[in-house]
Amino acid sequence: MDILINGRPVGPKHPVFVIAEACINHEGDIRVAREMVFHARAAGVDAIKFQLHVLDDEMLARRPSRRTLTSHSMMRWNAPT
Repeated sequence: MDILINGRPVGPKHPVFVIAEACINHEGDIRVAREMVFHARAAGVDAIKFQLHVLDDEMLARRPSRRTLTSHSMMRWNAPT
């Protein structure tokens, strides 16, 4: 089965579609992100994937304090590696 991405066929009978993984290495700076796109394109990739994290959306509203941890759970964290 083939699909089209921006007019380019992608599938088993076509060349590999290369996606550069930029993650959050731009640190929220659009100028850095644009430079990453420039370099990815110069390297010949077909697409680039970015991520943006909003920490408040990813953190627990309340985190457990040390007092609420049981001795069993503390043993797990203090176990030798």
